[in-house]
Amino acid sequence: MIYIKNFVHDFDSSTITFEVEREGVTNHVETRDTGYGTTSTDINDFTEDWSDSEYNQLEEFLRGCQEIVHSFYH
Repeated sequence: MIYIKNFVHDFDSSTITFEVEREGVTNHVETRDTGYGTTSTDINDFTEDWSDSEYNQLEEFLRGCQEIVHSFYH
């Protein structure tokens, strides 16, 4: 199971950083508004052994967060 343990919104840099935990391992994922759209940390670095459904769940969550962050600034 995937847990979003914490998140920090840095208004000045238009960044949200998440702590994503799976099986006791925590990784940090960042999504940020660049002024030309939103970007996020490449999650492939730590999701290689995840099931497709877990990967897709995190990817959809990040996509939704990117839309929210982008809507704050445009």
